[in-house]
Amino acid sequence: MKIKGIQSIKLFRLLAVVFICFIFSTSCEYLEVEDHEYSETEYLNISGATSVTPNTTQSYYTFYLDNADYVWTVPAGATIQSGQGTSQISVLFGNTGGKITVSAKGMSAEIEVAII
Repeated sequence: MKIKGIQSIKLFRLLAVVFICFIFSTSCEYLEVEDHEYSETEYLNISGATSVTPNTTQSYYTFYLDNADYVWTVPAGATIQSGQGTSQISVLFGNTGGKITVSAKGMSAEIEVAII
């Protein structure tokens, strides 16, 4: 499986090599573009604020996985404003902190969020 965006990076590298060859020489026979295989991640991680003020909205995200259905949970008093089922959510916090969790493709992650 490929991580989203890798194909565009390979295309960009190829175009950069072609451009450099065109500008700086008439022959690029000696240049090779390496092709790497990228595998899907073996674990999830949640990125986002670990301390927030009451009644604010924060974004949390994890790795993008092809064809994954993400299931997010948030602490009591918090609400997922958007993104359930995707790799990124927007959370409106109340007055209580707690754990935000995500699971997808048999993997899971959590992050503890404190209200300050």
